[in-house]
Amino acid sequence: MVPGDDYVDVLGVDGYNWGVRLTSTRWTEPEELFGAALEELRALAPAKPILVTEVGCAESGGSKANWVRRLIEYLDRQHDVIGFVWFEHDKETDWRITSSPSSARAMADALARSRGGRAGGSRGGRAGGSRPERDSAVDGDGLRGDEAAVVRQQQCGERGHVVRRAEA
Repeated sequence: MVPGDDYVDVLGVDGYNWGVRLTSTRWTEPEELFGAALEELRALAPAKPILVTEVGCAESGGSKANWVRRLIEYLDRQHDVIGFVWFEHDKETDWRITSSPSSARAMADALARSRGGRAGGSRGGRAGGSRPERDSAVDGDGLRGDEAAVVRQQQCGERGHVVRRAEA
């Protein structure tokens, strides 16, 4: 039960695609990972925005790059999801966006599409409340533009990347 509007401004949910990292886990697509939880939150408090408070994906068991793309596409379709926080740690497994060049590129590309792909406004990634600068120079990892921005974003927060909907 939600205590009410006087106490709750935003609902939160977390989810991790562990892949086949553990014997008890399997590759889980974003829709399967978050679908039921989002529906439950909507039933509890239909007018409240939702934040994915932590999310991460392992490399083992599938394509992390494709998973990241599907996550952004899925969250873009959720009208009440205002953003997500990526778990940027190499802990039980390497959850970091930059765990591979392909996953870093996938996040940068998906966020760039999310930012500019809507008529009447855009939606997309911002770290710490401001859009990272774009540059055309190649950074130390050989990434350009938005790809380099994702790499730089990890320096903005120790716990993860905050990505939220841009206002129209």
